[in-house]
Amino acid sequence: MEQTTNNLPPEILETIFGYLPAAQLLRIRLVCRYWRDIVIGDSKLMVKLTLRFPKNITINKRYTPKHLPAAATKVCFESVKIVGIPTWWSSFALNLTHLKIQFSETSLPTFLEMLRSTPNLKRLKLFCVKLTKLADEPPNFTLNKLEKLYLNSICETKILRLFGPMCPNLKDFYLFMRAENPNHDARCVIQFVQTVEKTLESLELYTTKNFLAELSTFKELKLKRLVYNWVEEPEEELVQFCRTQPLIEELVTAQSCLSNSALTEIGHSLPNLKHLSTRFKPDCSKHATFINAMPNLEHLSLINDYSEVNFGGCQSPNLKHLYLGYMRPTRNSIQQYLNACPNLNCLEMDRCTFTSWDEIFIPAGSLKLLQTLELGTLDLENVTDVTFGKMPNLCRLRLIGFKMANPVMAALFRACDQLRLEELNGWKLDEEEALKFAMQEGREWRTMTLGVPRAGGVGENVADCGTVSQEARGTSREEGGLGIFGRVRGFFEKMFDN
Repeated sequence: MEQTTNNLPPEILETIFGYLPAAQLLRIRLVCRYWRDIVIGDSKLMVKLTLRFPKNITINKRYTPKHLPAAATKVCFESVKIVGIPTWWSSFALNLTHLKIQFSETSLPTFLEMLRSTPNLKRLKLFCVKLTKLADEPPNFTLNKLEKLYLNSICETKILRLFGPMCPNLKDFYLFMRAENPNHDARCVIQFVQTVEKTLESLELYTTKNFLAELSTFKELKLKRLVYNWVEEPEEELVQFCRTQPLIEELVTAQSCLSNSALTEIGHSLPNLKHLSTRFKPDCSKHATFINAMPNLEHLSLINDYSEVNFGGCQSPNLKHLYLGYMRPTRNSIQQYLNACPNLNCLEMDRCTFTSWDEIFIPAGSLKLLQTLELGTLDLENVTDVTFGKMPNLCRLRLIGFKMANPVMAALFRACDQLRLEELNGWKLDEEEALKFAMQEGREWRTMTLGVPRAGGVGENVADCGTVSQEARGTSREEGGLGIFGRVRGFFEKMFDN
């Protein structure tokens, strides 16, 4: 095998391998040493992979891993103690664009020495990192290319005083640290945001009282994305803040319940709003007419407290993804709304109450572009009578945690001409019955999964260097979806492993 593949010039193999996704690239690397050397020696291929150093080790000046891929651009240290910087780091780190350290310990001087050798770093993530020997003296270097800084459960917010001068071109800042944490100094966070306000576009953090009011005074702050989590924040402060940030395209308010009137004002203040995720508190009229004040919405996620919501008269001509959770839509109002969402391709509903399946599947059948339908733990008064509209483009169906009568399931399969991927997780029917109905349709199923799917990963050892693995995907914000089955703890919870 090696003799045959060695006849191909590396330039040709690099071009071929460039079309492969990360998981296949990992397998290709195991075919032979020649292919392995091509993969780990090409920065364009290695950009798809993350180099993970071994866990539970101490890294000091004498630490020297074997078979270190010089072309690595993404590196992860997990569960390590870094007490010194090896000599090879200064040259190896020059190519790094992504650095992640989690569940580890090091001193601030050692950490800064690491960063000094990463002039091309674009993304830095610290997750549960214990930093010792903290000091307020600013570093004498800058990371001019650093655009994304993610800090999760760091020791204290005072470290932000160092990052401010170090990151002159920061665009994306994420801070996960509860406001009630004694080491959370709101003033440090506000000062940091003010330091980077000229370039900052995305802000995601737990806020404290009056935080948004302070940000509203920043003249050069021009956010495109805001994710904030503060239960007691008055909705008036958010409304006022949105008036000062008309460029916001994505707004996520995790725990605060916003009224129809407040959301309507927000919609008028944010003409570019494309993504809204919030808890909705309907007034006595039960209407969700705020939707009409947001005509450019492409992604809408609404969570309620099981109260009634009336979607009648609402229109979202550009909506592509809709998630509804924990609510009781008034009868036929969902059908009216979905008829006014001609571009919807993904519909998710979890823990919602309907009178019958007709309220779901008749409007779903009117969505000509619908490709994904996910239904979880729905409460239906009538679980037998159903009329299905044809769903010609539906290719992904997930039904979780409730019982569907056998004739209803059979009719559902017949309504989905293009269905190729079927997942019946937590299904209460006998698995043989489910398979029987599926096979009766005479369709070639690519994949059918019955029961709860198992999470899996791909990774291979690279001698003593650690693990090269594919970059984590999933329901991160970059993927554009939240997913009802990864949202059990609330849609604010961040997938920090991205």
